[in-house]
Amino acid sequence: MTVSATTADGRARVLADGNQMPMLGLGIWQVPDGPASVNAVRWALDLGYRHIDTAQAYGNEESVGKALRDSRLARDEVFITTKFYPGRDDPVAEARQSLRRLGVDQVDLYLVHWPQGGPTWAWPGMERARQFGYARSVGVSNFSASELITKSTHRERIQENAQIFDFTLSEPDMAELDGLDQTNGTDRALEHKWW
Repeated sequence: MTVSATTADGRARVLADGNQMPMLGLGIWQVPDGPASVNAVRWALDLGYRHIDTAQAYGNEESVGKALRDSRLARDEVFITTKFYPGRDDPVAEARQSLRRLGVDQVDLYLVHWPQGGPTWAWPGMERARQFGYARSVGVSNFSASELITKSTHRERIQENAQIFDFTLSEPDMAELDGLDQTNGTDRALEHKWW
């Protein structure tokens, strides 16, 4: 079986839970809160971007929310990603604050921004944020392969984790993955962690 992570039109990625994330997105890391962020997001939305990536640590979620309201696009037309700041204690409480700043009822993707304090401690809170409806999907960002420890205490998940040999990646799939490499050789890439 071949695994396809892209929609038929190539405009979105299918996440592990089946939700779709638009490929064309605007990240606003290091864009200051205020007019610079509002304008960048509004221009992107005007030009057809439908994915906005922000984070609690960026300090510009309020500007993203203002730009979303100003755009007059329906909420379901824009995919919003934000990230939990792992220097805080509670992903659920922080998700509520992000929703307030963004002016939305739910984000589409809520990520643990980096593995500060260990790679797994925040995950139960991320799952609760999803269960409460604060996020459609949850995941991680800036984690290395070694930090993505396969473990569970749930039979169904243990079974899912074991299903790593019942699919193959085709040559076109591998070529597409290789095409994502921006380091000119991931086997030689050096990662500098800043957390």
